[in-house]
Amino acid sequence: METKKVSSEDLKKLTDLEETYQRITIELGQNYVEKMLTEIHLNDLLTVEENLKNLWFETEKTQDELHKYFTKTYGEGEINIETGDWTPKI
Repeated sequence: METKKVSSEDLKKLTDLEETYQRITIELGQNYVEKMLTEIHLNDLLTVEENLKNLWFETEKTQDELHKYFTKTYGEGEINIETGDWTPKI
């Protein structure tokens, strides 16, 4: 079987194609890592959000309990938190 020499132009086409595949492979890997890091960050943000929502509901519960306490202790009215003055509800 006779061996033929590939022209330098045709060989360049092959090497260019292989370089393109290598570049794409590297970019896909970089994209995957970036996506993975973004998902980790998103999960962290979702955890923080969930914790803050829970804290919000706990704070609302505390507010309700405090309102009941003040109503029982002082009656219906308003308290000026700057002066501490209580004004009964008319």
